Parts: sequence; structure tokens; C-alpha cells
Amino acid sequence: MISTRTSIACAIFAILLAFPSLSRSQDEELDIIRIVSPSRTLTLDPIKSVFTGSIETFGQLYSRLLRRTPTGELKPGLAVRWDISADGLDYTFYLREANFSDGSAITADDVAFSLLRMRDDPEAAYSASVTELQDAWAEDDRTLRLRLSKPNYAFLESLEMCFLGVVSRTDVERRGSIDAFSDIPVTSGPYRVVEWRRNDRLILEANPHYWREGYPRNDGAERWFQGSRRRRSMGIDGDYINDMNTNRSEKLTIRELVRLKSAGIDSEYIQNWK
Repeated sequence: MISTRTSIACAIFAILLAFPSLSRSQDEELDIIRIVSPSRTLTLDPIKSVFTGSIETFGQLYSRLLRRTPTGELKPGLAVRWDISADGLDYTFYLREANFSDGSAITADDVAFSLLRMRDDPEAAYSASVTELQDAWAEDDRTLRLRLSKPNYAFLESLEMCFLGVVSRTDVERRGSIDAFSDIPVTSGPYRVVEWRRNDRLILEANPHYWREGYPRNDGAERWFQGSRRRRSMGIDGDYINDMNTNRSEKLTIRELVRLKSAGIDSEYIQNWK
């Protein structure tokens, strides 16, 4: 099972980008948040990596069926509600109306396709997350059916993980699984990709088709890779802020917490960064 640390790292990055940035870019018309991280984004394909730098990115690009609150509670994501059969084998999810970054509709067939990719692709990084998934299919555009081979009461927990984000079946099948994620993927999350410079930076802009009204609350985000801890720490007073990564050994300083809170970030989120 993926560790709690992995889940929290994904959630923290998502929370950070959902709120107004801590500083303005040189272009005052745009509100851009810049994060300096010790972890690279290795791929834009959500099934291909569980590395910290990648899953933080997946959280910004791909919505999941469910989402998790800072207290650990599962809440509706793309699914507005769901039913589970008495024997724990059959799951039915009812989806909200939502669109990909290219404006096309997100359907139950896209969700089924995304889950089965993780189960069946030989290059999938964590197929164990859907080992018990026997079948997935769309009853209609807004109704998804999943059948398990045996009960797994942790199954819902896995459906909010960043690497089970929903991708466009039409786009992946049209371009192929390599080209679809090599540069500018079709996304379902709060951001879409402007530019990906491997081993350097990932530049994102707000997805105008994102289903959560009012989000993201900034114009875009940039995630910069910087392996030097000293150089990362230099960014807190400038145009960049440190990556709030749960895998770093030191705690956030009081000054960092104050700056985050003054940016409009709820105090309930801050507790996860201690």
C-alpha cells in the first residue's frame, strides 16, 4: 500500500496551488505561484511514476473520482456520489458534468479507461493499487460501474491517489500513450501544461474548463527543480517559495507559516506541513 506520506505529499502540493500565490510575478497582470522543489517531474503520464516529484505534478493535472480533505475524509471529486453492494464487490459512481482542458466532456468511459490502464499497462508503476479490479465499464456517460474480484475495503482510499487521475481516452488512443504525455497532455485537473523543460521546470496555467468553480485561485504555477538545499532556501524571500515537501527533515519555520496563512491558506492545511 502506498504510504500516508505519499498521499499527503500529493495533497499538500494540490492545496498550495489552489490558493493565491505568495508573490506576484514581474508581469503584474498574472498571479503566478513558483515552487522550488528537490524532486523532478519524471513524466506527465499518471500511471508511469510514484516518485514524489511526479505525483505532486499529477495532482495538479488530473482529477480523480474522489478527493481527500486535510483531516483525511474522502469527499466527492469527479464522482458526486457512489454506491457499494452489500458483498463489497460492485461499485457504482455517478459523475458530475466536467470537461478536459481541451473542452471535451469527461465521461465514465474515460474513467474506466484510466483505471484499466493502471491495471493492464506493463509499464504501470503501481498496478497493485487496482489488483482487485476485475472490470470497469460505463453504463452511460455519467454512470461508472466497477467490479472487484474480492472485497477490498481500502479500494475507495486508492481512488483518490494522484496516479489514478483521469485522462482522455480519445486523446491517448489518437496520439498514443507516448506522444499523449510527452509534451502537452489533455488534463482534467486545475491546471494545464504550457511548457515542460525536463530536469528544469514545469510551467502550468489555469485550466479554464476545470469543474471546481472558482479554482484554481491563481493564473498559473511554475515548478522548478533545484537539487541544492541551500539554493532552495534562498527562494523564500524572493519570487520563489520552498517546496512544502513532507519528505524534508526540517519543520517549517514560524515565518513560513505566517506567510502561507497571510496568503489565504486555511490554518487546517498548515498542520500537515509541520
